[in-house]
Amino acid sequence: MIYLVRLLLFLVTGSLLFAPPMGFANLYQLMKESSVIVVAEVIDGVESGESFPLTLRVIRNIHGAQDGQVIVANYHVPRVFPPAGNSVKGLTGLWFLKMDDAKRFQIQPALIGAVPIGLAPLSVLPKLPQKWEYAEETSLLEKLLYELIAELESEKKSDYLTSLGVFNLISSNDVSLSSEIVQRMLASPVSDISQAGIMGLIELNEVSGLNLLHERLPEIGKSRHSTAFEKALCEYQNQDPAGIGVLQSLIHNPQSGSGISYCAAHALRMISSSESLSTLWKEINHQDQLIRYEAILAAITYANSAASNTSLLFQLISFHEFRENESETVSFWKNWMKDNLPN
Repeated sequence: MIYLVRLLLFLVTGSLLFAPPMGFANLYQLMKESSVIVVAEVIDGVESGESFPLTLRVIRNIHGAQDGQVIVANYHVPRVFPPAGNSVKGLTGLWFLKMDDAKRFQIQPALIGAVPIGLAPLSVLPKLPQKWEYAEETSLLEKLLYELIAELESEKKSDYLTSLGVFNLISSNDVSLSSEIVQRMLASPVSDISQAGIMGLIELNEVSGLNLLHERLPEIGKSRHSTAFEKALCEYQNQDPAGIGVLQSLIHNPQSGSGISYCAAHALRMISSSESLSTLWKEINHQDQLIRYEAILAAITYANSAASNTSLLFQLISFHEFRENESETVSFWKNWMKDNLPN
């Protein structure tokens, strides 16, 4: 209970006894750096000193251990949480452990900042429902996703930290998801999980992901994960004409918000096909200056792709340069595109 009170105090005041702010670590990086990842219960441990040992009994091995194994790991206490002599026995969750140079396990909290021991593990189910059990050969990333998703589905509601963990995992740049787990997320009755499935489709450069994003904009645009969708959308690269049309619709949908509208424009430029660039050029009179800037970059990219030799290449301009000379720049490229863009 004491950890819950501390967390609520932090969420309300923005400060946890003057502690540095908490936030998620890069879970994907944490996963790669951990020697052991387990669902485990503390069977012995008392907060004492700046660093104290916990004895963990592995309930379910995910990486590097065995079911039933007993592991001793140390946890460093942030100064803002002086040891209170409380027993930690019974604390259960998903633990990330890293072996130090002295061959001792150190507990790596999934949150960064000043994290009390009660928030060091992620909340997961002690026993997975059969539908979420995974095979040994399942990738480590997807094992973690199964664990977090099963926890969210257990109550058919979204736990803030757990749902953030799901989006945190799948938004890393080098993540590769299987179509199977994406489809399972899409079918979930929990909104946050199905939204993660949509983002997974966009990460896989699937046009269907753009369609679902467009259909659920009223929900996604107001969700706490909208910035994750913006990142995924900015990185979308599929030259399929159907997707190009959806990206154009996202630019103009009033429910997109400035972030999704801009990232749809950015994606059109990065796709760099003649159709995507000419589509983006049509936004040269858009009310958002950043989207007009992307339209100018699209024109430059189009011109360079059509250049017969490198001496005719145009240099990309910075946003600062565009902002300082927008009228002249737009006028030049309107004339150039009028003369060179096929009707």
